Amino acid sequence: MTDAALENYATWQDSPVQPAIWDSWANSLDVQGALALRPANGAQKTVDLPDICHDKGFAMTSRFSAMLLTALAVFDRSGTDIDVLEPMAQILQTARPRFYVAVPARPERAVFVGKGPLAYAAREAALKVMDPSAGATPALWGSTLGFRHGPKSFGTDGTLITVFVSSETHTARYDPDLAQELRDQFPKAQVITIGAGCDIGLDMPCGDTWGAPLAIAFAQIAGVRLYPVSQ
Repeated sequence: MTDAALENYATWQDSPVQPAIWDSWANSLDVQGALALRPANGAQKTVDLPDICHDKGFAMTSRFSAMLLTALAVFDRSGTDIDVLEPMAQILQTARPRFYVAVPARPERAVFVGKGPLAYAAREAALKVMDPSAGATPALWGSTLGFRHGPKSFGTDGTLITVFVSSETHTARYDPDLAQELRDQFPKAQVITIGAGCDIGLDMPCGDTWGAPLAIAFAQIAGVRLYPVSQ
């Protein structure tokens, strides 16, 4: 039998997620919770995240970012050293004021798109706007290529459209092209590009995978600012 590992990301300390599987073997990202303390028959390790990571809002913000960065630090085999976390934090600190300024009045709808890892960053970003609004602001996510063919009809003049621009050279030429097309088609909509040399400058020196948490921060801030009561 091939060796395998189960990684269980507990979003709160006493999450009841998959207790039967946990009885066999698992890993958790919360050393003090019921899942982490549950006896296991196989090898078991935990990664304890600082209390400051455990946000109190319904829509996970710092919890999500901390778990994603922890998973990358543990499992990424691209050669990226965890020492990049400090310069990443500095990049985010520089971008934060621009994120705050760019958040519009409550949009009718929201769209987030990106390529590869940034497409899944777009998925999380859409949740960060839709969840706090209790669905009052419908949010769509997708790839830059996929959104161009069909889902683009979701856009209206009252839509916030955010394009996460890839750090890859060829893709970085396609993403802004889509943004310009959306501006032409929806001239009253707010179309924002986020990435190196974009409307909101955001360098991703370690590539799109490690850059995803930086991009998602825009939606995390937008969700909190647009719907503060739910937080």
